[in-house]
Amino acid sequence: MLTLQVKGVFKGGYSLSVTGGQLSFDGTAYTVTAGTAELGPYGAHMVGQAEAGSSVQMIFAGLNLGRFGETHYGTLRIDLTSGSHEFEIKLLVTITAA
Repeated sequence: MLTLQVKGVFKGGYSLSVTGGQLSFDGTAYTVTAGTAELGPYGAHMVGQAEAGSSVQMIFAGLNLGRFGETHYGTLRIDLTSGSHEFEIKLLVTITAA
């Protein structure tokens, strides 16, 4: 889960701050500590970068697929580097607003 907070509202979209979250895969959990993102018009596309500690960095891109029933779905692509390892991850996610 990634937690994002709107920092700025513009005619062409939104600026976001990554305020936390956790990503787990391949037996390892990564706690996201900081980052930024841009969300385009209508909340359809998002790109950003974040870090999980001093040695883990990631870039990510999100796509809002829309609502199916009562749930909003999207895809989240993550390119994560940890030391000499690099992972490319694609997830189907649910989107919620607080």
